[in-house]
Amino acid sequence: LSGQASRTAQIIEKIGDAENVVAVGLLAATAAERLPASKVVFCQVFNYQGSELSLERMSGVETLPDLGEAMEVWSGLDPDLSRIGVITGPGQERRLARASDQLAEHGIELISRVTNTDKETLLEFQRLLEEIDGYWMFPDNRVLSTSTIREVMALSRRYRIGVLANDPGFHRIGALICATNRPAEVVARAWAMFEEARGLEGFASVGVQPLSDSSITVREDVAAQLGYATDRLPQHLLSR
Repeated sequence: LSGQASRTAQIIEKIGDAENVVAVGLLAATAAERLPASKVVFCQVFNYQGSELSLERMSGVETLPDLGEAMEVWSGLDPDLSRIGVITGPGQERRLARASDQLAEHGIELISRVTNTDKETLLEFQRLLEEIDGYWMFPDNRVLSTSTIREVMALSRRYRIGVLANDPGFHRIGALICATNRPAEVVARAWAMFEEARGLEGFASVGVQPLSDSSITVREDVAAQLGYATDRLPQHLLSR
């Protein structure tokens, strides 16, 4: 659809009665609901919980990557890392619960706060500064703005708090670690869903499937500023 809702009818007619459909993005997923005969898997839909998508008729692939590898790398850089803060908008309980379990495997506590605006996010981050030694910049644009992101990054540098992000662009503004999903796994997971749903009437039993892999990069100069030694890390993980 290329972001053009006006093309919905044209695309729906072109797809016709396809048995399996992968919808990329919220607009495409919403349009795909008009395909009653198709099994639909959506991807790159972040706030699907707050959308009107019918999870009884379709399923999806998680947008955020698995955090296990990122935590392994981060705890290797900082064995004393014990508390990571995160701030999200409402409705992220499922993701936070999974992340909390993954952090706990490395002896790290996830301290989460929920806000409704970008200004609330900044205030909560300022309150968290004395409680945490790491921060996950959760990519919830409902409670983030460009100015809030800049303030959070500036404060993290001042307080020497490493930041984990899920967008490579954050490396440019000082994030220590970036963890992103691997497109090949997203495709493989979507195909596996179609295989699992073969013979079923819908995707109710499949749900939104988490990813089990991630692509990790560590910004070497930020690590040095935080006093982390990166000489034991594989070179392919390092970014400057």
